Amino acid sequence: AGDNPYRAVLALSDRLIVTGDSVSMISEAVSTSAPVEVIDLNIARYRQFIDALIKTGRVRRFTGDPASWLATAPINATPAVALTVRALLQRQTGVSG
Repeated sequence: AGDNPYRAVLALSDRLIVTGDSVSMISEAVSTSAPVEVIDLNIARYRQFIDALIKTGRVRRFTGDPASWLATAPINATPAVALTVRALLQRQTGVSG
């Protein structure tokens, strides 16, 4: 019952350390400007997702190093997802717009 402080915690965090067993949790973390470190649990089905974020420099594996990262830009995939959905709907329905 009551308000969930989760969004506020994300927004106010200077650094986020998340486990690598949830694409949702990682995605929510990278939607902030805080540096994100992932505790890699070596789960094969998440490997490609985590590796892609590491490659872009938005995420790195948690090493326990206390050095802070500089703030980073949040990832907002909404426009790209909307374009993909629109294209799929146009292909299926033949309706454009």
